[in-house]
Amino acid sequence: LDGFRVAYQKLMGQIIKEHGILNKVNLFPAVPAPVAVLCGRELLPKVHPILRVYDYDKSEGGFNFKLEV
Repeated sequence: LDGFRVAYQKLMGQIIKEHGILNKVNLFPAVPAPVAVLCGRELLPKVHPILRVYDYDKSEGGFNFKLEV
């Protein structure tokens, strides 16, 4: 989990460096629950974009929007 935290923080920094401050980023997580929680917990509201989280549900025909963090 600590290794993912470091990689996630680097990724967010790289996104901001290459694209500037974004309003939203679409997230299609395929991760264990603790990793998903970390993704929301590590956000800096004044710097990082809002995460639009999608979930795969076969009965609903694929990925569907679930929430914004």
